[in-house]
Amino acid sequence: MFTAQDYRERLAEHLDGIETSCREYDQGKRHEAKRIAQALRVMFHQAGKSISLLTHLSATTVRLLSTATKAPDNPGGYFASLISFVTAPPQAVFMATPKLNSTPYAHRYITFRAWWNGEPVFQSGHRKIKRERLILDAANKDGGAHVDTGLPPEYAWVAEGTDWKATFNPDGGKSVEVPLQFPHLAAIRQMGYEVLNSPELLKLAGKA
Repeated sequence: MFTAQDYRERLAEHLDGIETSCREYDQGKRHEAKRIAQALRVMFHQAGKSISLLTHLSATTVRLLSTATKAPDNPGGYFASLISFVTAPPQAVFMATPKLNSTPYAHRYITFRAWWNGEPVFQSGHRKIKRERLILDAANKDGGAHVDTGLPPEYAWVAEGTDWKATFNPDGGKSVEVPLQFPHLAAIRQMGYEVLNSPELLKLAGKA
């Protein structure tokens, strides 16, 4: 029979794992984002017999850091709240990167439920992807804990670049259209940054 202390220790272990995966991601191993997703699923996902660590700790009211910028007034426009973009025209690179602390004006603490399944992290027209959906699909369908033969349509839309492309015109060459690379992984890495900078969560795990 697990005690509250046991669950706190499990939470601390997952946070340590996220910290390691964030460091590895920043060194170029983008696949570590899927390990972050797997840890976040264990910490936060509650469904049927799958009981989250927060539920075990009676802590589903904990507040987490959100770095998501708010959606624009135009609901039909493109919106990506957790990522920044890097372009390198000579190499025809158009890539998503985590914002980390680059937009501190967006930092605020919100309830776990608002963080998990409230604000969108990607939005375009009728599509609206929230943290919960992105994390569960990455962990359950895209190699975090399982690999499925087909990805869910909304997750595939994000992983394939959210229909956002950049056109490069190299000197003396034909125009090249490049889809946005790694938006799903960059967003998950940013979620890792958020949980590692959430004082209430760290305190719950005995890390603050």
